[in-house]
Amino acid sequence: MALLVRHGYMDQTEANAIHRQPVELTSSSDVTSSLTPHFTQFIEEELDAFLTEQNAEQTAPDRVWQSRRAGLEVTTSLDLSMQRLAEEAVAESVLALQPRYGMSNGALVALDPASGGILAMVGSMDFENEAIDGQVNVATSRRQPGSAIKPILYAAALDDSTISPATVIWDIPITYQLGAGQGYRPVNYDGRFHGPVTVRTALANSYNVPAVRMLQSIGGERMLAEARRLGIASLDQKAASYGPSLALGAGEVTLLELTGAFRVFANDGQFTPTNGLLRVTDSQSRLLPTQPPPVQAVSTATAFQITDILSDNVARTPAFGANSTLRLPLPAAVKTGTTTDFRDNWTVGYTKHLVVGVWTGNSDGTPLRGSSGVSGAGPLWRAFMLAVTGDEASRSRFGLPLAEDEWQFTPPADVTLIDICPPDVTCRAGGEYFSADWLARTSVENPIADTVVTEVVVPTHRDATGASYWRAYCQPEDLSQGVERTLMRLSGSVGLEPPKAQAAGGVLASALRQAAIDNPAASDAAAALPAFTEPIVYYPDSELGLFRLLGSALGRGASVYLGPCADLNYYTVASGDSWTGLARQVGLTVGELQTANLHVLRQSGYLLVGDRLLLPKAIVIDQRYETIAHTVAEGETWTSIALRYDLPLRLLLTTNPEVVRPFYILRPGDRLLVPVTLSSQVDLQ
Repeated sequence: MALLVRHGYMDQTEANAIHRQPVELTSSSDVTSSLTPHFTQFIEEELDAFLTEQNAEQTAPDRVWQSRRAGLEVTTSLDLSMQRLAEEAVAESVLALQPRYGMSNGALVALDPASGGILAMVGSMDFENEAIDGQVNVATSRRQPGSAIKPILYAAALDDSTISPATVIWDIPITYQLGAGQGYRPVNYDGRFHGPVTVRTALANSYNVPAVRMLQSIGGERMLAEARRLGIASLDQKAASYGPSLALGAGEVTLLELTGAFRVFANDGQFTPTNGLLRVTDSQSRLLPTQPPPVQAVSTATAFQITDILSDNVARTPAFGANSTLRLPLPAAVKTGTTTDFRDNWTVGYTKHLVVGVWTGNSDGTPLRGSSGVSGAGPLWRAFMLAVTGDEASRSRFGLPLAEDEWQFTPPADVTLIDICPPDVTCRAGGEYFSADWLARTSVENPIADTVVTEVVVPTHRDATGASYWRAYCQPEDLSQGVERTLMRLSGSVGLEPPKAQAAGGVLASALRQAAIDNPAASDAAAALPAFTEPIVYYPDSELGLFRLLGSALGRGASVYLGPCADLNYYTVASGDSWTGLARQVGLTVGELQTANLHVLRQSGYLLVGDRLLLPKAIVIDQRYETIAHTVAEGETWTSIALRYDLPLRLLLTTNPEVVRPFYILRPGDRLLVPVTLSSQVDLQ
């Protein structure tokens, strides 16, 4: 004020009067009086982190810059009208569903697809409600997303051109061995298995078994890499930490991250970090950069293919019905998620001009009463979407395009629509969209070459009179005996191999070198091992898996190709053989063995001498020349030893039956046989 008096802006009497007034301090600088408390806190934290990074050279390692004292002028992306709609929608939806599902909280994030700007952020139903931890911003808190994570998994495979939307995945029972006798057996939400389904059908209906098979094919680390490219930083552990259920949402993410990842699909595959800042200037009116240049995180083809699948109401009808809460008047791509015990409900989706993600549940993790993503979060997502985009008046209010044709998802130049479909499955009406990269690996003439094969074949299953039986075929040595057919392939993997497959053997070589150091007596394998003479017969998991696929295919009437007839393993039943004994010998259940051999399945249940059965192909291991010895050290387990030598766990157990004890206990000093020639054949552990 002395300066104001000196320069004539105030006289001394006025200045003295102001000096005599008492100073009143506010009790707190908290943001509870903010119109948007969660968003305001989020922006302050983002600005603090931004300033700390901008001034990293002058900042002490433990110091965080305070944006409140930085003299910044900040313009955010928030649309206050849309924010109010979001708050009302969350409150109304949670209160409406609370009596039915025991739901007490909800969160919502709305983004601009083009910029990634946050248009609305509701972190809880009521900021002031301590009973629900209302001041905790659920939009930025880690929760398991359930099946809402699946588009990330399929996007990775589509982007690598290992699958197309028409690729077939077998939705049949499968068990993954986790070690120590423990197994993981994924099941679908509806409790049923659906046989061969396309990628489109599997993703649109959120089938779990195909998703886990997809993860097995591409690998957990590849899925995590894709998630991080799309801005999901919360998945910060190694794939082994999550296990096979990573495909079903076992890893925790935030609603803001997942909605931002879906925004990449809506933005033609381009990624920029989700941001609430439009413009920031410092105290000297200098414009500060707040957004890096966009990165093409996935191809435009992949982004469109995911969008087309998630917006295909016909494709998702078997699981969700034709008129679910996911269907909007305008084209909308959407995915739901439900976690174990119904703890979290998610619905994340987008139109061409708006991306919205919602979560409902209880902040303390109390399970809901049977509420799924579509029933518990879907109504909130739909209500908000309709409030913003449902009619021209709403769209005009928020400056969105009015004409409906401006909301259509447009195929990019790097996809081609081809009217082709694998046999015995349901495909997209009018044809499927294939990427240019995929067609470069297959062809325009046969873009489903990963799933079907056209060969001259003969039936593999014949009855006692020699007549053909069932719809499984193989290629004879004499092609004149067969007929050309187009058939579905049977494969333990999904789609094509990655274009640049990693070289195998590195892990094996280093493990064997280390084994020679740790086990000097094993350097001469023949001297180190007992003089075994009987070979080990091992039925690999991959062969058992193919055999189960065959049984499922025959049971569903699918026409399948089994490869050259000479490579099939036929067995002629001898006296004393039984279904039970043969099934136990090869590692299958009686039902699995019978469904693959329907041609000799009788009502009596008996096998007859001379019956010709098809069995899985086995690998014979000569214990004298194809194994090394391993001495068990303190703390080692079956699983750790299998991982060390890059072996399937079941192979190690099969090779060492005399050391398999109750509860799979190993003792220091135990001697194990390690099959050297199979160490590079890895199954999902």
